[in-house]
Amino acid sequence: MTLKRNELTKILIVIVVLIFLLMGMVVMRLGRKTPLTNEGADSQVATEAQGSMVVQLTINEAEPGERLKADVKFNALGSKVYGADAVIRFDPNYLEVDEELEQGYFFAVYPRAEVDNSTGTIHVTGISPKDNDPLTDEKLLFTVYFVPKKAGQTEISLEFQPGATNLSTLVEYGTSKNILGSVTPASLIIKED
Repeated sequence: MTLKRNELTKILIVIVVLIFLLMGMVVMRLGRKTPLTNEGADSQVATEAQGSMVVQLTINEAEPGERLKADVKFNALGSKVYGADAVIRFDPNYLEVDEELEQGYFFAVYPRAEVDNSTGTIHVTGISPKDNDPLTDEKLLFTVYFVPKKAGQTEISLEFQPGATNLSTLVEYGTSKNILGSVTPASLIIKED
């Protein structure tokens, strides 16, 4: 049984097409960003929640009536951040916000910037980064000025729960995932005048 030249050509074409299909499947599988199964899902969540947010005071000790500056900064090295939410809590018995909040320089739009001195809460949302490159350093979300009311010790904290989207968050560009993994509050000692 000899194969004709025409039949050999057809067989070679089918083999070449199968090789290209196989190569395409390999390329697509290697380029896939999410796993096909849930294996390693816990470790994936741990690496995605890499961002941090911090409240930084210019001074850690103050007197009643002395104006002090607090910067709220975030970082997520190597990630692109589309938006950030900060929910700040402070004790209104010890502190009050002095004036309007100052927007940071990273986001173009701040759709929410609310202060409630009676409950001791600040809500700030920044979206649409001016620069869409992956983060290489810490960025300023906003600045707030406090005035201490009386002597004592108090804290300015960020409300945060891993994975929650209704508290402090860092939203990753392209995935809309909350990548905030940790927050750092600021402590303040208010001395007698």
